[in-house]
Amino acid sequence: MLNISKYCSIIDRCSSMYKNNSFKDIGICSSHAPFFFFLSKNPGATQDEISKRLVINKSNVTRSIQFLEEKGYVYREIDATDKRINHIYLSDDGVKLVPFIRERIYVFNEEVGEVLNEEEIAALNTLLEKVTKSAVNFVRKEDYVS
Repeated sequence: MLNISKYCSIIDRCSSMYKNNSFKDIGICSSHAPFFFFLSKNPGATQDEISKRLVINKSNVTRSIQFLEEKGYVYREIDATDKRINHIYLSDDGVKLVPFIRERIYVFNEEVGEVLNEEEIAALNTLLEKVTKSAVNFVRKEDYVS
């Protein structure tokens, strides 16, 4: 039996523990990191776009954006043609955090991946990408992420 969920879950919990500790001085937690990366590459994205691309339900996106806005790391601009739509941007302070967040995640990945050689890393990355695409397609097909 394939046991992807078990091992991915354990790795994710360990990663979250490390990131939560690493990020406590800047007042964010591990679940906020993807927002920094996504918004740095997609400034002005809507909450709906963020939800779909990061595979996070809309209510969690709303709460996270509100939290990051209160911290001064993001800001919203109302769409000129549709007042119901907000475009989300990283603030200057948010932009400054992206390299720090990326470096902390890099450290975790390097430490954990130290047990693998280059060939194993390449194979693992290929396999994880394949399984990730399958998982995302599954939850989208089942409409768990709308």
